[in-house]
Amino acid sequence: MNLRTVGVSATLIVVVCAIYGFLIWSGLQADKLREQESNITSLQDNVAELSKVQRIVQEGLSQDVRTLEDDVGSASAGNEELILELSERVNSMYETLSARLSIQVEREFEEVLKLHAEIEDLSGLVDELSTELNDVREELEAAPVISPGPTPIEEFTGERVVSTFPVPPPPPPPFVAPIEVDVPCPKNPDNADVAQRILTKAMERTSRTGTYAFTATFGVASDGTTYDIIVVGNGPKDLHRAVERYTRALNWTLIDEVNGCELKLKLDVK
Repeated sequence: MNLRTVGVSATLIVVVCAIYGFLIWSGLQADKLREQESNITSLQDNVAELSKVQRIVQEGLSQDVRTLEDDVGSASAGNEELILELSERVNSMYETLSARLSIQVEREFEEVLKLHAEIEDLSGLVDELSTELNDVREELEAAPVISPGPTPIEEFTGERVVSTFPVPPPPPPPFVAPIEVDVPCPKNPDNADVAQRILTKAMERTSRTGTYAFTATFGVASDGTTYDIIVVGNGPKDLHRAVERYTRALNWTLIDEVNGCELKLKLDVK
């Protein structure tokens, strides 16, 4: 009986120890679970923070990309405007040089013709002068030799002979400078048809339509070229420059230099 009681007691002790051990192990596992949950929560917070940072970085990168795209677009537009302006300047220089070259060639051809005519006139004049020189030479050879200096004239007064000299001629009248007269500005240029091409091409290229009035003031040198050109008007810059090039390309026929000439133009662009 005692052995049985002892066995039951030992079994109870073992069961109680097992229960306490299980409870202790469960408590330890619960602590570990709570620690794992805390770590998981911390990781989730870190992941959320990283996601937030990543989103901010991505938005910043997107903004930078858009800014770069805007800068590239602006640079492209600026380059296109620069290319168009350079192309326009090159075309303007080409037109001006072409007009000047054609004008210069025509002028040189006219000068050559004038030189040929002057050479023919000079040849005839040389022949006439040679004939006159021969006639004068023959007259000089036939005329008597006269001694230099004044020759006294002898007059008989009845009592004695008086020698007198001839009365010298009166002095020439004083020189009077001619009165300067203002030379009027020429009306019709010599090469209007050729220079007109500058305005025609500029009107074809411009993108603006309407009627524009321009006034160009300038001077004309003795060789017929224009200088000191000033253009005013309400038209666009490309037409303004075309009017200036047109005025510069004009050539006139005149003898003396004139200033303050004026040219009015009305361009109807459709």
